[in-house]
Amino acid sequence: MPGMYIGGIDEKEEPSVLWKKQSIRRMYVVLTVFLVGFVLVVVRFYQIQIIDHEKYVDKSRTMHKKRKILEPRRGKLYDRHMMTLAVNIPQVTVAVDPKLVKNPKEFAEELSSILGIPRSMVLRACQNRKRRYIPIASGVPIDYLSRLRSLKNGRLALEVRVKRRYPFGYHASQIIGRLNYKKCGVSGLEEKYNEVLAGTPGYQIVLRDGRGRLRPGIDVPRVDPIDGQCLQLTIDLNYQAIAEEELRKGVERAGARAGMCIIVQPRSGEILSMANYPVADPNNSASYDSIAWKNRSVIDQFDPGSTFKIVTTSAALDLGLMDRDDRIYAEEGTLTLEDGTKVRDDHPLGTITVEEALTYSSNIAMVKLARKIGARKMFEYARNFGFGVRTGIDLPVEYSGSLPTPANWDPTTLPRIAFGYGLSATALQIAMAYAAIANNGLLMTPFLVKRRLTHDRSIIEERTAEPKRQVIKPETASVMREILESVVSKGTGKSAAISGIRIGGKTGTAQKLINGVYTNRKHIASFVGFFPLEDPRILILVVLDEPTNGYYGSAVAAPVFRRIALRLINSTTDFTRTPPQETVPKMSGDIPLPDYTGIPARVGLKWLRLSGFTPVLFQNRQMIYNTVPAPGSKCEAGMEVQINRRGAGTDMNSVVMPDVTGLPLRQAVNVLSAAQLQARITGSGIIRSQRPGAGSAVRPGATCVLRASPVNNPLAEFLRVP
Repeated sequence: MPGMYIGGIDEKEEPSVLWKKQSIRRMYVVLTVFLVGFVLVVVRFYQIQIIDHEKYVDKSRTMHKKRKILEPRRGKLYDRHMMTLAVNIPQVTVAVDPKLVKNPKEFAEELSSILGIPRSMVLRACQNRKRRYIPIASGVPIDYLSRLRSLKNGRLALEVRVKRRYPFGYHASQIIGRLNYKKCGVSGLEEKYNEVLAGTPGYQIVLRDGRGRLRPGIDVPRVDPIDGQCLQLTIDLNYQAIAEEELRKGVERAGARAGMCIIVQPRSGEILSMANYPVADPNNSASYDSIAWKNRSVIDQFDPGSTFKIVTTSAALDLGLMDRDDRIYAEEGTLTLEDGTKVRDDHPLGTITVEEALTYSSNIAMVKLARKIGARKMFEYARNFGFGVRTGIDLPVEYSGSLPTPANWDPTTLPRIAFGYGLSATALQIAMAYAAIANNGLLMTPFLVKRRLTHDRSIIEERTAEPKRQVIKPETASVMREILESVVSKGTGKSAAISGIRIGGKTGTAQKLINGVYTNRKHIASFVGFFPLEDPRILILVVLDEPTNGYYGSAVAAPVFRRIALRLINSTTDFTRTPPQETVPKMSGDIPLPDYTGIPARVGLKWLRLSGFTPVLFQNRQMIYNTVPAPGSKCEAGMEVQINRRGAGTDMNSVVMPDVTGLPLRQAVNVLSAAQLQARITGSGIIRSQRPGAGSAVRPGATCVLRASPVNNPLAEFLRVP
């Protein structure tokens, strides 16, 4: 069939012609493919170079540049005497990359000698070729960094991390608080002032080389971090340690579940100590549960019991309804309320004065006073004293307690509140209520942070005392202080008395409210007192939760107060008793100063006092070298006379070791510091011995070993003023 095509090929055409046509077609196909590909590449290049130019420039920058966060320094915490309570310590985490180790045996020998770790452990890590990062040690001091970097037989992965450390461990731990793994405060002042302490992070752009190593760039952005501020607390670390130790002993003696102790300056509201038991160590916070971190002093709420009776008594006196000498019939120990509930006194009393009602803690007398006061006024005075409202202390958590309003009172509420039942309070609320009486009726706001500082200790901001309100008249407060003194001298607080020191205080014993019912099996025992009565500078509150070896505040809490107060008195000269005026001979005109050279200093001290002079420096167990003014000088009565010991010769590169024996611990440390000397201390209280001895020639910066112990005699007179 002529002209017939099979498969698009003319059968009559020659094979060479057919092959040629097929080749041409294939060429066109290939050219078309290449042309399309070229167009696509051009389009893609256009898209990358023109349209998406900035996008790929940013990607390029990301590949060889990295934004490195610059962490700020977290602010330190200091006590009121600038003892460091919280500090940042850089530490090194050490890891090994086995592929970078040249000689495993020699490398293991080098590293084990530096870190003091087993050689076999390092060698085992170096022989593990399956991993590129094997941790060896953590928490290595930063001082080791240069030596670790200089290893000859291999390279280590070294990471420097800053760790928050608390040099005094569990002391004041619930006040200070702790950080979480993100270095964010989660309790205490670390949480309350987290933004102030943390500072603001900065950043730096660093370049990545071909091996992935980061190097600082030139003319790249850098924003320096802003360091956090440091805080100086009102806490006295010495007082805090004393309170914690005696509270622990008191809890153990009483078989109590827990304990609280607060020491406060009544005039300013500064918290000198806030101790809780049990305690926790922030350096090992994971070992303690959340209960151990609870600051019970501002969280635990309980019926104040008899400590609340100051409100009832103060209100009656302040309103002029009663006088301290007015008499009340105490019903011989039993009074029946409207609902048939019986109010009882521990010791049946007949007719007593208002002063005796508080002195002997009569519940019945308080009920009768409250009925005179009335519900509305009773509520007003309780609220003004700070019950039912937060104190405003600078802590992240504080409970307000409870004080029902008169609209919700039933006929038995007023008589119950009169002696401290039917309401709840925190330990801090009770302490501040008593501080108001000690402070002439003026209620203060308690606080823990005294100053904000830079890292070089320059003051940024200083907090001053913040009065809240005048709770009672100053005259009423004066009478209340005298009544509270009688509580300690002849009433329920006798076990808190200290001979020679005027103390005002009150005991408290309250049944605990369990499932809405008061039980006689569980109690809160407390004592709160202040001294010296003439000018109250220290207030101490002790609370024991569920004591089992006795439960009265007078039996278990007051002795703890006494032991703390004794140690505070004997650790400072602040409470030194001056001799009564009548014991100092009256002298007129100038008299010559006798020559005391060569006699024992202790004897010279007594003679000076009997002669009417005021000694300002003496050295026990040493002879008098000279006095200033010199012997024979004309001196007025009461004039200060300085007693000096014999000096020791020194060269220009040495200093004389001062005599600090007999001084309170804090004062001894100050004396050594002024002489450019260091102190290493054993014990607390008064310095009993020192090494090197007084008068020795030592190098500046030398360490003096001090041994201290409490003074058992509360009448000891600390008159040395170096």
